[in-house]
Amino acid sequence: MKVPSMVLMSVILIFTTSLFVFKTSADDGILIAHGDHFEMTCKNDGFVDVSHTIVVTANKTWNVTINPNYSFEGILVGNVTYEADPEIYEPIEIQTSSKEGVSTINVSFKATLKPLKFTKLKLKYTVGDLLRQDENGTWHFSHIFNSFSGNPPEILLKIPKPPTQFHRLVIGDTLPAPDVFIEESHFYVLVWKSSLFTFGNVSTTLINVSYRTELNTESVGLWLVLILIGGVVTELSRRIWKKWLAPKLQDKSSE
Repeated sequence: MKVPSMVLMSVILIFTTSLFVFKTSADDGILIAHGDHFEMTCKNDGFVDVSHTIVVTANKTWNVTINPNYSFEGILVGNVTYEADPEIYEPIEIQTSSKEGVSTINVSFKATLKPLKFTKLKLKYTVGDLLRQDENGTWHFSHIFNSFSGNPPEILLKIPKPPTQFHRLVIGDTLPAPDVFIEESHFYVLVWKSSLFTFGNVSTTLINVSYRTELNTESVGLWLVLILIGGVVTELSRRIWKKWLAPKLQDKSSE
């Protein structure tokens, strides 16, 4: 799939997070729902910045303790930071580990959930070994992880645009095919909103994307044509000035 060279109109996308609804152990009719939203930004150094939003809600006002946990192929780089809604109490406990190419993130937090209101905890971290470049310059993104939520998450993969107009981004194979494609000022964004894979009470997500940057011969050709036209116009202007305009100005100045 090739990315169009012409600029696409930006669109505003309202995401509806997939929620896994389950009944609490108390037999009081309380229902709690949980879902995930991932924004993953590929970088030219091979790392991937992840912004992971955990969304929780309930059908009644209720004080709860939430313990989401995640595992994925890739190595955590640095610490996990977070942004929390006011309904979430401090301290927020985050435990991480990376072993044999697999990382885990365990989170524990307490919150007061309210009906018809989404309470959000946003985790931010960087992962290595998700994005690799082969000898031909093609980047390969591969992501497999297991989620606490019973439904697969909503995922945005942001691929950086080429640094100059003389190059273009070519997106190769994508598994599965994205649901939506968005163009931002510095990124092309692939969006997956529908379920990918679900097994039992946990979800397993697999995404494979390849892309590369190549010379945009159309832009280079247009640039050369413009240079040629500019040179011709400059030469014609010089000749007109020298042959007609300059002598007339000299005649007028001598009168």
